[in-house]
Amino acid sequence: MIEIIDVERHTDGIIALWQEAFGDESAYIQNFLNECPGKLCIGKICNGQLVSMLFLLEGRLSSCSCKYLYAACTLKDFRGRGFMSELIRFAVSYCKKKSFDFIFLVPGEASLYDYYKRFGFEEKMLCGEIYINNSGSACESALKEYDIGKICKRRNSLLSKLDAFRFDEATTRFVVGEFLRCGGKIIFENDYLAFAAFDGKNCQIKEFLTEKNNKFTFNSDLFKKLGAENVYIRFPLVYNNKDNGCISTKCGMLYPLNKKAKVFSDSHKNFYAGMYLD
Repeated sequence: MIEIIDVERHTDGIIALWQEAFGDESAYIQNFLNECPGKLCIGKICNGQLVSMLFLLEGRLSSCSCKYLYAACTLKDFRGRGFMSELIRFAVSYCKKKSFDFIFLVPGEASLYDYYKRFGFEEKMLCGEIYINNSGSACESALKEYDIGKICKRRNSLLSKLDAFRFDEATTRFVVGEFLRCGGKIIFENDYLAFAAFDGKNCQIKEFLTEKNNKFTFNSDLFKKLGAENVYIRFPLVYNNKDNGCISTKCGMLYPLNKKAKVFSDSHKNFYAGMYLD
Protein backbone atom coordinates (compact mmCIF):
# COMPACT_ATOMS: atom_id res chain seq x y z
CA MET A 1 0.00 0.00 0.00
CA ILE A 2 1.24 3.49 -0.88
CA GLU A 3 0.87 5.91 2.00
CA ILE A 4 2.23 9.06 3.60
CA ILE A 5 4.86 7.83 6.02
CA ASP A 6 5.16 8.80 9.67
CA VAL A 7 8.88 9.67 9.66
CA GLU A 8 9.36 9.29 13.40
CA ARG A 9 7.70 5.88 13.46
CA HIS A 10 9.64 4.61 10.44
CA THR A 11 13.02 6.25 11.11
CA ASP A 12 14.92 2.94 11.22
CA GLY A 13 13.34 1.76 7.97
CA ILE A 14 14.07 5.06 6.23
CA ILE A 15 17.71 4.98 7.29
CA ALA A 16 18.17 1.35 6.23
CA LEU A 17 16.56 1.95 2.82
CA TRP A 18 18.46 5.21 2.28
CA GLN A 19 21.81 3.65 3.19
CA GLU A 20 21.34 0.69 0.85
CA ALA A 21 20.39 2.99 -2.02
CA PHE A 22 22.80 5.90 -1.56
CA GLY A 23 25.46 4.79 0.94
CA ASP A 24 25.22 7.87 3.16
CA GLU A 25 26.16 7.70 6.83
CA SER A 26 23.31 7.34 9.31
CA ALA A 27 24.25 10.66 10.98
CA TYR A 28 23.71 12.50 7.69
CA ILE A 29 20.32 10.86 7.17
CA GLN A 30 19.27 11.41 10.78
CA ASN A 31 20.17 15.08 10.52
CA PHE A 32 17.97 15.38 7.43
CA LEU A 33 15.08 13.66 9.20
CA ASN A 34 15.49 15.85 12.29
CA GLU A 35 16.22 19.21 10.73
CA CYS A 36 14.82 19.49 7.20
CA PRO A 37 11.53 21.38 7.48
CA GLY A 38 8.33 20.81 5.54
CA LYS A 39 9.32 17.38 4.25
CA LEU A 40 6.75 14.77 3.29
CA CYS A 41 7.68 11.11 2.94
CA ILE A 42 5.63 8.86 0.65
CA GLY A 43 6.34 5.16 0.85
CA LYS A 44 5.40 1.59 0.04
CA ILE A 45 4.91 -0.78 2.98
CA CYS A 46 5.12 -4.54 2.50
CA ASN A 47 4.45 -6.78 5.50
CA GLY A 48 5.25 -3.93 7.85
CA GLN A 49 8.54 -3.05 6.11
CA LEU A 50 9.26 0.18 4.25
CA VAL A 51 10.53 -1.02 0.87
CA SER A 52 10.27 2.05 -1.36
CA MET A 53 10.07 5.79 -0.68
CA LEU A 54 10.52 9.35 -1.86
CA PHE A 55 10.41 12.76 -0.19
CA LEU A 56 8.72 15.98 -1.27
CA LEU A 57 10.33 19.25 -0.12
CA GLU A 58 9.12 22.85 -0.30
CA GLY A 59 10.24 25.18 -3.09
CA ARG A 60 9.29 27.50 -5.91
CA LEU A 61 9.99 27.70 -9.63
CA SER A 62 10.16 31.39 -10.48
CA SER A 63 6.67 32.61 -9.52
CA CYS A 64 5.13 29.12 -9.43
CA SER A 65 4.65 26.75 -6.50
CA CYS A 66 6.83 23.66 -6.71
CA LYS A 67 7.72 20.49 -4.82
CA TYR A 68 11.20 18.99 -4.97
CA LEU A 69 11.13 15.20 -5.30
CA TYR A 70 14.12 13.83 -3.40
CA ALA A 71 15.73 10.55 -2.26
CA ALA A 72 13.55 8.25 -4.38
CA CYS A 73 14.68 4.66 -3.86
CA THR A 74 13.60 1.02 -3.50
CA LEU A 75 15.22 -1.87 -1.64
CA LYS A 76 17.16 -4.11 -4.04
CA ASP A 77 15.04 -7.18 -3.26
CA PHE A 78 11.87 -5.29 -4.19
CA ARG A 79 12.95 -3.59 -7.40
CA GLY A 80 11.29 -4.37 -10.72
CA ARG A 81 7.81 -4.57 -9.21
CA GLY A 82 6.64 -1.12 -10.22
CA PHE A 83 6.70 0.33 -6.70
CA MET A 84 8.51 3.52 -7.71
CA SER A 85 6.03 4.07 -10.52
CA GLU A 86 3.24 3.84 -7.95
CA LEU A 87 5.03 6.33 -5.68
CA ILE A 88 5.56 8.86 -8.46
CA ARG A 89 1.95 8.65 -9.59
CA PHE A 90 0.84 9.06 -5.97
CA ALA A 91 3.13 12.10 -5.59
CA VAL A 92 1.75 13.66 -8.80
CA SER A 93 -1.83 13.09 -7.66
CA TYR A 94 -1.07 14.47 -4.20
CA CYS A 95 0.55 17.62 -5.60
CA LYS A 96 -2.30 18.21 -8.01
CA LYS A 97 -4.84 17.96 -5.18
CA LYS A 98 -2.79 20.46 -3.16
CA SER A 99 -2.78 22.83 -6.19
CA PHE A 100 0.98 22.88 -6.74
CA ASP A 101 2.18 23.94 -10.18
CA PHE A 102 5.31 21.82 -10.66
CA ILE A 103 7.36 18.91 -9.37
CA PHE A 104 11.12 19.25 -9.79
CA LEU A 105 13.63 16.41 -9.51
CA VAL A 106 17.27 15.63 -10.28
CA PRO A 107 17.81 12.12 -11.71
CA GLY A 108 20.53 10.28 -9.82
CA GLU A 109 22.23 9.25 -13.07
CA ALA A 110 21.97 10.11 -16.76
CA SER A 111 20.08 6.93 -17.66
CA LEU A 112 17.19 7.92 -15.39
CA TYR A 113 16.22 10.90 -17.54
CA ASP A 114 14.49 8.51 -19.94
CA TYR A 115 12.82 6.73 -17.01
CA TYR A 116 11.24 9.94 -15.69
CA LYS A 117 10.19 11.05 -19.17
CA ARG A 118 7.71 8.16 -19.13
CA PHE A 119 5.77 9.92 -16.37
CA GLY A 120 5.68 13.30 -18.10
CA PHE A 121 8.81 14.95 -16.67
CA GLU A 122 10.50 17.36 -19.07
CA GLU A 123 14.21 18.14 -19.57
CA LYS A 124 13.79 21.84 -18.89
CA MET A 125 16.46 22.39 -16.23
CA LEU A 126 19.87 23.49 -17.55
CA CYS A 127 22.96 25.11 -16.07
CA GLY A 128 26.28 26.32 -17.42
CA GLU A 129 29.56 24.63 -16.56
CA ILE A 130 33.13 25.72 -17.10
CA TYR A 131 36.55 24.38 -16.12
CA ILE A 132 39.48 26.60 -15.18
CA ASN A 133 43.07 25.44 -14.70
CA ASN A 134 44.78 27.61 -12.11
CA SER A 135 48.43 28.40 -11.54
CA GLY A 136 47.88 30.91 -8.76
CA SER A 137 48.89 30.41 -5.15
CA ALA A 138 46.47 29.74 -2.32
CA CYS A 139 44.71 32.65 -0.71
CA GLU A 140 42.57 31.40 2.15
CA SER A 141 41.35 34.92 2.83
CA ALA A 142 39.20 34.56 -0.27
CA LEU A 143 37.01 32.11 1.64
CA LYS A 144 34.52 33.66 4.01
CA GLU A 145 31.70 32.26 6.07
CA TYR A 146 28.82 34.50 7.03
CA ASP A 147 25.60 34.29 8.97
CA ILE A 148 23.40 31.60 7.38
CA GLY A 149 20.38 33.88 7.46
CA LYS A 150 22.18 36.54 5.40
CA ILE A 151 23.45 33.93 2.95
CA CYS A 152 19.98 32.48 2.44
CA LYS A 153 18.41 35.90 1.98
CA ARG A 154 21.02 36.85 -0.60
CA ARG A 155 20.78 33.51 -2.42
CA ASN A 156 17.01 33.60 -2.75
CA SER A 157 17.13 37.26 -3.76
CA LEU A 158 19.51 36.44 -6.63
CA LEU A 159 17.55 33.34 -7.67
CA SER A 160 14.25 35.24 -7.62
CA LYS A 161 15.53 37.35 -10.53
CA LEU A 162 16.07 34.24 -12.68
CA ASP A 163 13.90 31.53 -14.19
CA ALA A 164 15.06 29.15 -11.48
CA PHE A 165 14.10 26.63 -8.82
CA ARG A 166 14.68 27.69 -5.24
CA PHE A 167 13.75 26.24 -1.87
CA ASP A 168 11.52 28.12 0.53
CA GLU A 169 13.30 30.14 3.24
CA ALA A 170 13.27 27.44 5.91
CA THR A 171 14.51 24.68 3.58
CA THR A 172 17.16 27.02 2.15
CA ARG A 173 18.54 27.48 5.67
CA PHE A 174 18.76 23.71 6.05
CA VAL A 175 20.46 23.21 2.66
CA VAL A 176 23.04 25.96 3.29
CA GLY A 177 23.68 24.71 6.82
CA GLU A 178 24.14 21.16 5.54
CA PHE A 179 26.59 22.40 2.90
CA LEU A 180 28.70 24.08 5.58
CA ARG A 181 28.40 21.10 7.93
CA CYS A 182 29.80 18.84 5.20
CA GLY A 183 32.89 21.03 4.78
CA GLY A 184 31.78 23.48 2.10
CA LYS A 185 32.95 27.09 2.02
CA ILE A 186 30.90 30.11 1.02
CA ILE A 187 32.36 33.10 -0.80
CA PHE A 188 30.10 36.04 -0.08
CA GLU A 189 30.91 39.43 -1.60
CA ASN A 190 28.82 42.46 -2.54
CA ASP A 191 28.43 41.39 -6.17
CA TYR A 192 28.48 37.58 -6.05
CA LEU A 193 27.80 34.48 -3.98
CA ALA A 194 29.61 31.17 -4.51
CA PHE A 195 29.43 27.76 -2.81
CA ALA A 196 32.82 26.02 -2.97
CA ALA A 197 33.52 22.33 -2.21
CA PHE A 198 37.13 21.14 -2.11
CA ASP A 199 38.58 17.75 -2.96
CA GLY A 200 42.35 17.81 -2.69
CA LYS A 201 43.68 20.15 -5.39
CA ASN A 202 40.28 20.43 -7.04
CA CYS A 203 37.51 22.89 -6.25
CA GLN A 204 33.92 22.63 -7.41
CA ILE A 205 31.86 25.80 -7.31
CA LYS A 206 28.54 24.05 -6.91
CA GLU A 207 26.73 27.30 -7.52
CA PHE A 208 27.84 30.75 -8.63
CA LEU A 209 25.31 33.58 -8.42
CA THR A 210 25.63 37.25 -9.26
CA GLU A 211 23.36 40.04 -10.43
CA LYS A 212 21.62 39.07 -13.65
CA ASN A 213 23.06 41.99 -15.62
CA ASN A 214 26.55 41.72 -14.15
CA LYS A 215 29.22 41.75 -16.90
CA PHE A 216 30.92 38.82 -15.18
CA THR A 217 33.80 37.03 -16.86
CA PHE A 218 35.30 33.71 -15.83
CA ASN A 219 38.77 35.27 -15.97
CA SER A 220 37.93 36.85 -12.62
CA ASP A 221 40.63 36.90 -9.96
CA LEU A 222 38.12 35.23 -7.67
CA PHE A 223 38.93 31.76 -8.95
CA LYS A 224 42.68 32.37 -8.97
CA LYS A 225 42.50 33.13 -5.26
CA LEU A 226 41.04 29.75 -4.37
CA GLY A 227 44.40 27.99 -4.45
CA ALA A 228 42.99 25.01 -6.35
CA GLU A 229 44.71 23.66 -9.45
CA ASN A 230 41.39 22.80 -11.09
CA VAL A 231 38.18 24.76 -10.61
CA TYR A 232 34.81 23.53 -11.90
CA ILE A 233 32.03 26.12 -11.89
CA ARG A 234 28.25 25.79 -12.26
CA PHE A 235 26.16 28.87 -12.99
CA PRO A 236 22.94 30.06 -14.67
CA LEU A 237 23.29 30.16 -18.44
CA VAL A 238 22.06 33.74 -18.53
CA TYR A 239 25.38 34.90 -17.07
CA ASN A 240 27.52 34.06 -20.05
CA ASN A 241 27.70 32.56 -23.53
CA LYS A 242 29.57 29.66 -25.05
CA ASP A 243 32.32 31.85 -26.52
CA ASN A 244 34.39 31.49 -23.36
CA GLY A 245 34.33 27.70 -23.32
CA CYS A 246 31.33 27.06 -21.10
CA ILE A 247 28.90 24.28 -21.89
CA SER A 248 25.27 23.76 -20.99
CA THR A 249 24.34 20.63 -19.10
CA LYS A 250 21.16 19.07 -17.74
CA CYS A 251 20.53 19.65 -14.06
CA GLY A 252 17.03 18.33 -13.48
CA MET A 253 13.52 17.78 -14.80
CA LEU A 254 10.10 19.38 -14.40
CA TYR A 255 6.58 18.01 -14.28
CA PRO A 256 3.87 20.63 -15.03
CA LEU A 257 0.87 19.76 -12.88
CA ASN A 258 -1.75 21.97 -14.52
CA LYS A 259 -2.48 23.94 -17.70
CA LYS A 260 -1.06 27.16 -16.28
CA ALA A 261 2.21 25.40 -15.45
CA LYS A 262 2.38 23.77 -18.89
CA VAL A 263 1.93 27.13 -20.62
CA PHE A 264 4.56 28.68 -18.36
CA SER A 265 7.01 25.84 -19.05
CA ASP A 266 6.44 25.95 -22.81
CA SER A 267 7.05 29.71 -22.86
CA HIS A 268 10.57 29.28 -21.44
CA LYS A 269 13.53 27.69 -23.19
CA ASN A 270 15.02 26.47 -19.92
CA PHE A 271 15.12 26.93 -16.18
CA TYR A 272 18.04 26.86 -13.75
CA ALA A 273 18.67 24.63 -10.76
CA GLY A 274 21.88 25.14 -8.83
CA MET A 275 22.85 23.84 -5.41
CA TYR A 276 20.28 21.41 -4.07
CA LEU A 277 20.28 18.34 -1.86
CA ASP A 278 22.00 15.61 -3.85
